[in-house]
Amino acid sequence: MKKTKKLKVSIGIPAYNEEANIVNLLNNLLNQKTTNVEIKEIIVINDGSTDGTLEKIINFINSNKNTGKKIKIISYDNRQGKWFAINHFLKAAKSGILVMESADTMPKKDAIENMVSPFRNRKVGIIGAHIVPLNKKNCFFGSMAHFIYDLHHRISLEMPKFGELIAFRNVVKRIPKTIVDEEEIASLIRAKNYEAVYEPQAIVYNKAPTNFGDMIEQRRRVFCGHLDLMRRKHETIPTVNVINIVKKAAGIFPEYWMVFFPAAICELIGRVLGFFDYIFYKEKHLKWKMIESVKKVGLKYP
Repeated sequence: MKKTKKLKVSIGIPAYNEEANIVNLLNNLLNQKTTNVEIKEIIVINDGSTDGTLEKIINFINSNKNTGKKIKIISYDNRQGKWFAINHFLKAAKSGILVMESADTMPKKDAIENMVSPFRNRKVGIIGAHIVPLNKKNCFFGSMAHFIYDLHHRISLEMPKFGELIAFRNVVKRIPKTIVDEEEIASLIRAKNYEAVYEPQAIVYNKAPTNFGDMIEQRRRVFCGHLDLMRRKHETIPTVNVINIVKKAAGIFPEYWMVFFPAAICELIGRVLGFFDYIFYKEKHLKWKMIESVKKVGLKYP
């Protein structure tokens, strides 16, 4: 029987002040369970970090002489923004399949395998992961976080959305200035007549904001970015369509009834402020302010 050729992957991690999580993430990626996928390189783009991010990466490489050889560093002194870091990754990556991972996340042990394997279908161009918050579900803000991401998951099953962890074919040379980089890449991939899909088995964990101010700030930035992308590309973002959101939210209302209306109010405020930013101040989100309630968190499996 002919042996199946492994899909070779380059992983890019744009990082700004991620000293709390970067070592956990690198260790996780080097120990992913893979069968049909081979991780050829991990490229960390240090976007002008002012904390110990760069030092921790270097120390980790030096402490792991064999596996650490896969890790490469691109570093610059001043913060340029995630879109800028991604363009450095696109230029440096050598594999046919690229994976973009947010530095403040943690993939499940088989996430990369599950995410990349669908590329056996030559029509598939980009794949989005299933984001699961690590916040405790039995507290108010934790329940709100699970409600939001459960809603995104259900929407993505029909209309894929992209964030935190994506995989795509190495057919994009660069991206323009953008606030929503994953959706921007998806738009560019679809323009090349590839299919965009969602892989629910590719699970990536994150930590959601734990107060109203941070939640609104996050939703504000994302909505501003979506408006800008829709204007430039004339595309519809699944989570912008209010009717679609209401239909999906109604299906999970009984489980999340306590946080349903606070989450709706939070989203409404975020959209109003995001629209204001889109009209007057969208450039400020190209180097967005880190969310205070999650920025110093090192992630571990639940």
